[in-house]
Amino acid sequence: MKSSGKNCCCRALAKMRGQFPEARLLLVGDGPERPRLEQEADTLGIRDRVCFAGYQPHPERFLQAMDVFALTSRSEGLPVSLLEAWAAGPARGLFGGGRDS
Repeated sequence: MKSSGKNCCCRALAKMRGQFPEARLLLVGDGPERPRLEQEADTLGIRDRVCFAGYQPHPERFLQAMDVFALTSRSEGLPVSLLEAWAAGPARGLFGGGRDS
């Protein structure tokens, strides 16, 4: 997990948990931000709703489990993960965090 806006996803989940009690957050990837994100999930009271999948050699395999894909990178040249999410099939939403659309 490179420097990104994943903490925004944690805060969004915390805000919408009353309206969408079944909502969960799946974070695929690993890096120096993980302990801080785990602490934030604890602080927000959503730790039981967040799955930290860690490093995955084939992260694209997780796309079918997602209803919404969020690209949270603050900057990224060619967002291959966004293209993979788009190609994976129908999704309810595709969000490109720091991208200038």
